[in-house]
Amino acid sequence: MGLVSRLILLAISAPGLADDSFSVKSSCCDAITLDSGGMGDFYQGERLGQFVRSGSSSSGRSIYQQSSGSNFLYYLSSQAIWMVGPNVGQDFGGVLNREAGTCPENLSRDWEYYSDFMDSWEEDWTMEATCGNNGPTPDPDAEACTWGQYCDGCAIWSEANGVRYCCANNCDSGSLDVSTSNGEVVCTCHH
Repeated sequence: MGLVSRLILLAISAPGLADDSFSVKSSCCDAITLDSGGMGDFYQGERLGQFVRSGSSSSGRSIYQQSSGSNFLYYLSSQAIWMVGPNVGQDFGGVLNREAGTCPENLSRDWEYYSDFMDSWEEDWTMEATCGNNGPTPDPDAEACTWGQYCDGCAIWSEANGVRYCCANNCDSGSLDVSTSNGEVVCTCHH
C-alpha cells in the first residue's frame, strides 16, 4: 500500500480527524438569549433578545437569527469575534465579543456594545449570552439568509414586503423559504 493510500485510510479511520462541525452544532445551544442590565441595552437594545440557530458558517460555528428582529449572532472568522448585526459575515454590527470560542453561551470575555455617543466600543459586564429554549424549534438543515443589495446578482432569491432575500452563503444554488408572520419576515435557506 502506498504512502498516499495509507494517509487517506488513516484520515478516514482516525477519530478526531474528521470534520468536527457536527460536534460544534450538537454541543452549542439551539437558542440563545442575549441580555444586558447595563448600557448595552440602552445603546443596542434592538440587537438583544432571543436568537434561534438557523445554520452554520464555513468555520463550523452556529449562526443564530434574532426571533423578534432583523439581526444575526454569528462568528466573524476574519476578525476572530462573535458579532450581532444585520448581515451574516460582515464586520458591521452593534454588539460583539472578542473571544474566539466555539459557542456564544460559553464565552468568558465581556460583551461589548457600540456607543454612538462615545463613537467607540464599550464593555458591558452585565451583558451575557445564555441558553434559552423559549423560541421555536430551529430547522437543523436551515442556513442564514440576507437581504437587500447583498442579493443583487444572485441566481436564487425571493421577495417579501418589497425586500429581496437570498442565501447568505452561496446564493446561486439551493432553495429559499420566505414567509411573513405578524409583519415579521422569516427566511431560511437550504443547500
